[in-house]
Amino acid sequence: MIYLIEDDSVITPLLNDSSITKDEATALVKYYAILDALHGDSTHKLIIESSKKRYRHPITNKIYSFSIRSLYRYLKLYKKYGLSGLFNKKNSNKGKPRTISKEIAKEILLLKKELPVRSARKIILLLELSNKVQKDILKERTVSRFLHENGYTKKVITASKKLYKKVIVNNIYELYMSDITEIWTLTKEGKSVKAYLFVIIDTYSRFVVHAQLYSDSTLLRLEDCTKKAITKYGICKILYIDNGSVYIANNFKLACANLGIKLVYATKYYPQGKGVIERFNRTFKDDFYSELSLHNTHDIRNLNEKFFAWLDFYNKKPHSALDGKSPKEVWDGAILNGTKPKLVSPIFLKECFYHSCKRKVSPYGVISFETNSYEVSSSLVGESVIARYEPFNLKELFIYHNDSFVCIAKPIDLKKDIHSDYASIDKDHNSDPVSGIDYTELLEIQFKNLIKEQSLKLTNGNNDISCDNNSKFDNCYDKENIRSGCLTKDKESAISLNTFIDIIARFLNIEYLSYQQKYLLQKKYDSFKLFNVELLESTLNNIKSNYPDSSRNIIFYLNEIQKYLNQ
Repeated sequence: MIYLIEDDSVITPLLNDSSITKDEATALVKYYAILDALHGDSTHKLIIESSKKRYRHPITNKIYSFSIRSLYRYLKLYKKYGLSGLFNKKNSNKGKPRTISKEIAKEILLLKKELPVRSARKIILLLELSNKVQKDILKERTVSRFLHENGYTKKVITASKKLYKKVIVNNIYELYMSDITEIWTLTKEGKSVKAYLFVIIDTYSRFVVHAQLYSDSTLLRLEDCTKKAITKYGICKILYIDNGSVYIANNFKLACANLGIKLVYATKYYPQGKGVIERFNRTFKDDFYSELSLHNTHDIRNLNEKFFAWLDFYNKKPHSALDGKSPKEVWDGAILNGTKPKLVSPIFLKECFYHSCKRKVSPYGVISFETNSYEVSSSLVGESVIARYEPFNLKELFIYHNDSFVCIAKPIDLKKDIHSDYASIDKDHNSDPVSGIDYTELLEIQFKNLIKEQSLKLTNGNNDISCDNNSKFDNCYDKENIRSGCLTKDKESAISLNTFIDIIARFLNIEYLSYQQKYLLQKKYDSFKLFNVELLESTLNNIKSNYPDSSRNIIFYLNEIQKYLNQ
C-alpha cells in the first residue's frame, strides 16, 4: 500500500487519479488505520499504536483519529465483509422525519410529482385544506428537506421522467412549425413599442415559407401569415404549434380543418419539442435584431422591407443541420425530385379563413350583424343561416345554408364596415413592404380573369342561336340586348329549365336536387338559357379543372359569371 507519512505523523493515502469516490476514500483511511493490526502478530499492541496516529482524508483533507474501540470494530467488520464493511452506513431514518407519517409522506411525494413546480408551502396548504393534516403541524423547512432527501426536486423530476423522441421527417411539406416572438422598437417620439414576428418554417429543409412582422399579435395576423405561406408554397400535412391564444382559436382550427392541415400542439412547459423554430428565433435575434438596435426603424412597413431582405439571405445561407446545404437548396432539391405542392384556389383559401356567425332570417328576408342590416334571398325566410365575412370588410356577407353557398347579402343599413373586435388595429396590407407582392390579390385577379375569359367564350361562341326574326346574334344591335345578338322581346331559349338543372346536377354529381336548390338555380336560369349545352358544359368543366371547390360553391361561380355577362 502506498501512503505518505508527514512530519507530524499524519498518514495520507496516495491516490493515482480522481476516479475514487469520497466514500471509497473514507473506507481506505479506515483500512490504513487497521493495516498493521491486520497483518501483525500483537494485535492489541498495534491497535493502541494506531489509535495514537492521525490520518488525512485524501479528498477532503480532513484529519481523522480513531479510538481503540473503533479500531477493533473496523477490524472485525473488515474480516467479515472486506473493504465494503468499512463504508459509512446510511441512516435508515434519512428521508423519514418523525413528524410525518407514512400516509402523509406518500401524499407529499404524490403532490410534488403531480406538479413539480409546487413549493413546500403550497403542498402544506393543500394538505391542510383537504383536512389530511392539522394546521401548523407541518413546517415548510421539514417538508422541503424531506423532498430534497428523497430526490423530489423540480430539476430532478423533470429531468429524469421526461422522455424525448427525435422527430424524423422524410420530405418537405410533412411538418411545418409556427411560432410568435416579440421584439421592441422605438417610435419617432422615442417610445418603446412591441413588434411581433410570425414564422412558419418547414422542418425538413429549415426553409422559412413565410415570416412577417406585425404591430400586434391578433388572430388576423396569424391568418394573414398562414394564407401567404399557403399561397406561395402550398399546404403542409402537419402544423406543429404551441398553446398560444391565437393558435387555439376556433376559427384557426376550422380553417386548418377545411384545408386538411393537422394541428399538433406542443406540450406545455416543454419548449424542447420546438427546437427547429426556437433555433431560428435565436438566429433572428442574434443576427438581425441585434444589428437593428443600432439602426432603429420606426415604421413597421420599412422594418419588414429589411427583414424580408435578411430572410432571403437566411434561406440561401448554408445550414449546419443540412450538411452545409442552404434551406433553399434542400427545398428546391425536393421539388426537382418529384415532390408536388398541394395548392388550392384563392377563392377556397379565402373562404376557409372567413369568420362566421349564425343568424336567423326575419320574415322580411333580413338579417342583422354588427348593427348592420342585410337583405338575403327570400327562399331563406325563417331559416337559420351561417354568415361568413372578412373582419375588415363587412360590406359583403356570404350566406351559407346547409354547408352550401346561397347568396351574397346586400347591405341595407351599413353602420360599420369593420368588425368591432378589430376596429382599433391596422389592416394587414399596412404591414406589407411597398416593394412586396400581394400574392393573394394577384391570384384573385387571376381568378377574375379566368371567369371573364369563360364568360366571353359563352358570349362569342353563342352565334348559332337564332332569334324570332331569323337574324343571327351578331346582326342584332338594339340597346335592349341583354346578351350579344338577341333582343329581350325576341329571345328564345336554347336550353330548357329542366336541361339547365340537369347540367348542373351532373356537374355536382347529384342525382336529385332539393326543392331549394332547384329554386336557386331557377333564378340563375334567365342568365344562361340562351347558351347551347356544349358551350355551357365546357365552361363549367374549365372552371372545375382550375378550381376544385367550384362544385361545392356552384352558386358563387354562377354569380361571378353572371356579373361579367351583365357587363
